[in-house]
Amino acid sequence: MKPLSGASFARTHGFQFSDGDFVTITFPGAAWTAAYGSNDSGQIVGAYGPNELSGRHGFLRSGGRFSSIDFPGSSDTVARGINSRGQIVGDYLAPDGSRRGFLLSGGNYQSLVLAEGNVSAANGINDSGHIVGVLGSGPAAKGVIMGSGSFAAVEFPNTNYTEIEGINNLGDIVGKIDSPKEPYRGFSWISGAFNLIDLGAYAASWEGRGINGLGEIVGSYTGSDGRTHGYLATPEALKTGPRDPAAQVRASGPPGPPGLPGVSTVSNRGIFRGRCPQLGS
Repeated sequence: MKPLSGASFARTHGFQFSDGDFVTITFPGAAWTAAYGSNDSGQIVGAYGPNELSGRHGFLRSGGRFSSIDFPGSSDTVARGINSRGQIVGDYLAPDGSRRGFLLSGGNYQSLVLAEGNVSAANGINDSGHIVGVLGSGPAAKGVIMGSGSFAAVEFPNTNYTEIEGINNLGDIVGKIDSPKEPYRGFSWISGAFNLIDLGAYAASWEGRGINGLGEIVGSYTGSDGRTHGYLATPEALKTGPRDPAAQVRASGPPGPPGLPGVSTVSNRGIFRGRCPQLGS
């Protein structure tokens, strides 16, 4: 596991980190921006607003331009995932005060409601159209996978709470268990087997937010010092080898990904995206 951490900061921005380039992502005029999902075409989705709790709007960043995403009639919308077909998932505040997941496909919004209950969050979608998230709400909620007109509830063994936060094109998933609030533990389900994400002595609380086709997992953890950091967990099959002497390392921002409290997604090309605070003045 490789921690991605830094110093103390003020405001929150989205970011992209690739090949040594660190670039912040800020919706114009917004006090708060977070990038939650991306696809291999470089399209990014997330949210912006006055803060991270209310009055938010989803966004799509494509071709260097931002577009807002607002579920009809809702005062708070968050976009959390996008696939290579441009389908977007997220969650919104319903008129009854509950959170509900949504799918935006072909310009049409669809609220995600099952006979078994509301999908309170849709966190990710792969290129096959399989959506992952949370079925129900509160400490007894279950993970859910939807697609092709069917769904499956997912429960990690011996825990009351399961939330799925990411899915790749192989159907591998990552998320968190135990509780919707800290402390929680990150998990993966790869090739039909559940496992805890092992961060060793680094973490008091952690989650898995994204997984790519190589099995690399990203997320966030809270250390024993109470601070939140991002991490990259790499499978044993991809042990780090010698650096290519012809490779160039560039830096358009701080030297390395500083103080990343939320790494949400990693592409097959090793591009990280998420949210980070800005250095205070």
